[in-house]
Amino acid sequence: CRDEMTTTQGITACVPECVVRPMYGAFNTCPHPNGANPFEGYTVILVPQCGGDLHAGNVTHPTWKHPMYPNASVEQRGLINMRSVLEWVKANTAPKLTHFAFSGESAGAIGVQIWSPTILRELSYDRATILSDSYVGVFPDNFQGHIFKNLGVCDSGLLFGENLKKCREGTITIPDVFTAAIQEFPDVLFGNINSKHDSTQVMFYNAALGSMRIAKAMEWCGDVDPNECDLSSAPMDIMEVGSTLEGMEYHQRIEEIIERLSHNPNYISYLLSGDSHVSLPTMYGNCSYLDYTHTDDTHWLGDRDGDQRHSAQSWTRHFFAPIKESKSSRCETFNEGEIDDFCREEQEQHVSA
Repeated sequence: CRDEMTTTQGITACVPECVVRPMYGAFNTCPHPNGANPFEGYTVILVPQCGGDLHAGNVTHPTWKHPMYPNASVEQRGLINMRSVLEWVKANTAPKLTHFAFSGESAGAIGVQIWSPTILRELSYDRATILSDSYVGVFPDNFQGHIFKNLGVCDSGLLFGENLKKCREGTITIPDVFTAAIQEFPDVLFGNINSKHDSTQVMFYNAALGSMRIAKAMEWCGDVDPNECDLSSAPMDIMEVGSTLEGMEYHQRIEEIIERLSHNPNYISYLLSGDSHVSLPTMYGNCSYLDYTHTDDTHWLGDRDGDQRHSAQSWTRHFFAPIKESKSSRCETFNEGEIDDFCREEQEQHVSA
């Protein structure tokens, strides 16, 4: 939620009260024909959010008014929420963890990338694995730096060195943050899992582009009501902040980011065919009352018992497993009739050290 409009217009990520989602995904331990949930027996902690601040915001917006609470200022406190979770982990789990697995979906995927260095510094563990599900950081130019500054991330204590400098300059990107984390912790395995044409990430890209256009127009209009402002004489760059994104271009852009991250020997990735968004919540388990994939089969190509879900289960189980040998990136080609369902050779052949 980057401004008053995106915070108050009913976007589901920006709500005044948090609703904890059903206990599926890592909590679903019913036996499955393709193998057990790798987190069975773990202490599992779920971090919800409602502020739309990527789990890293710590700001008050006195002029923003949510329609449900018109007399209150809008506050985004994801930083404090996540910090309280980390302190709980320190106080209530073993002094040294056998395995620390950290993952997040959608906005949580960005939160994982931002928080990884801090958490890895503060926890003690024998082994750690970090998996970001369905957000690699494809956004319009000049968008991400503004968001980081607007949420207060530059002053959060989560960024250091070159990334802190970039944040204050307004040039930082999510891949910058994840790259720094991967390089700081060479003994930790990092990864991304994404679909090649993620419709939700494409939608958010285009929504970001639209909000940038509106912000520019409102700035040019000044005190004039935006509904009455005549933009016919406005400079061309007011409305031309970029082109909308389609699935094929999105695929190209995530390939470029993954190629950049894959230069690190402790990083691997999984690219799914199709346009689904978030996979880990529906990856494991066979309990219909816990796992919504058993009431909605549209997420996975071939449904819940098809080859795609089985392939993703196998890869993520291997990703988190305590084995010594190298682990590999994987790229699917389940949409045989789709011209853009390709895989780059560099991505397919990447193996962790």
